[in-house]
Amino acid sequence: MVLVRAVTAGHRRRAALNRAAELLRLGPASGAVLPDRREDRPSLTRGEGNHPPALMIDRVAAFTTVVETRAESITVTGSDRLRGGFTVDMGEISGTFMTLACLAPYADAPIEMTGIAHARLKESDRIEATAQNLRRCGIAVDTGPDRITVHPGRPGPATIDCHRDHRIAMSFSVLGLRAPGIELDDPTCVGKTFPEFHTVFAAAFGSRS
Repeated sequence: MVLVRAVTAGHRRRAALNRAAELLRLGPASGAVLPDRREDRPSLTRGEGNHPPALMIDRVAAFTTVVETRAESITVTGSDRLRGGFTVDMGEISGTFMTLACLAPYADAPIEMTGIAHARLKESDRIEATAQNLRRCGIAVDTGPDRITVHPGRPGPATIDCHRDHRIAMSFSVLGLRAPGIELDDPTCVGKTFPEFHTVFAAAFGSRS
């Protein structure tokens, strides 16, 4: 019984850490996607540079001119038009490429994300699911075996096919902060890892459009 309690407590702690990590991954992107929005998150310094949220901050920094790093926090300030025209290797954090793909329409040139072949073998084929949903929003997208290229545009209203994949739902929630009329066909799919996601996300970053 003691062992069962200890294992259960371990699972709960890991689940709590995973939920915190999801918000840390989404925080920089949520700040970048909203013009003049300042988003402050706990600091993950270059000493923790192999940690997914820290790597996500590095990737977001390529999009926006204002990323302030301090001892205790990271601040990302969004702008009306983000920087594009580059290729980024997402191999180390392939589980977050969908979120960057949802920022990419607001860049001033196409953005290519590579190193993501194994994302085709997750809860969904995440490359094609992301491309399909962005196209529904009116965004031009090209894909290859291990890449996705997103072209600039203005996302329009669409119902997002989550493919029962929590990461698709979470990423397109970031897009919905700025794009009007973004709806998820299966918002409850986040229950696999983060049942309270939509409530916590709305409290942290504001309601979806």
